[in-house]
Amino acid sequence: MFSVSERRVSHKKEDSDKVMIFMKEMKNKNTSEYKKVLILYFSMTKQCEKAAEAIADGLRKENRGVVLKKVVPVKEYIFPFKSKLDFFRYSMDSLPWKKIDIKPLDVDTGGFDLIIIGTPTWWLSPSPPIYALLSKENRIYFEGKKVAVFISCRAMWRRDLKIITDRLKSLGAYFIDVIALQHQGKEPKRIISLFAYLFTGEEFKPDFLRGMLYPYGLGEGELEKAEQFGLKMGKLLNK
Repeated sequence: MFSVSERRVSHKKEDSDKVMIFMKEMKNKNTSEYKKVLILYFSMTKQCEKAAEAIADGLRKENRGVVLKKVVPVKEYIFPFKSKLDFFRYSMDSLPWKKIDIKPLDVDTGGFDLIIIGTPTWWLSPSPPIYALLSKENRIYFEGKKVAVFISCRAMWRRDLKIITDRLKSLGAYFIDVIALQHQGKEPKRIISLFAYLFTGEEFKPDFLRGMLYPYGLGEGELEKAEQFGLKMGKLLNK
């Protein structure tokens, strides 16, 4: 026979054991449901960076773990441009046969359930750092992975996407979705605003062009779309 005090100790131990079992089950459940997403992007004027952060916000609302990683060229681009020579050199980097070097990613993609790649459109193509990222030497990062894409552009993004999806296929990745986020305004003011911003780094500069310029880059509406895309990708990982 157990004394009253011994029975109380026994009950407390049983309750404690039940709590420990419950906590262990919840931990296992959360571990199995917790999905991780890697966002790899290049951004010179911070538009893709803003979009990447908005997408990350959407993913986090779906309880997804998010790691953002900027793809950085070894020879970094100067912004704003200091001269027409900068513009010429960067434009030449966009040629399909021109390859630039990027800094090591220092990330193991094996632990991620989804990779999202972000790039601005440069001359109807992906930015040179994203071109370099999707080279055959980096197959180890993408083989067997689900990959979504976001593109920051004025309006022309379909050729950009075709190049990216072809590269992903050659690397053994599975393309699942894309969102194209467009800069504010309409042509021709939009392209004038682009070049003015590239050389000044400021909106509505220079002063003599003020009446012809739009606010540069992605507006709040496009960033909200980016967040919704993040939510969509987060929900997709439930399937």
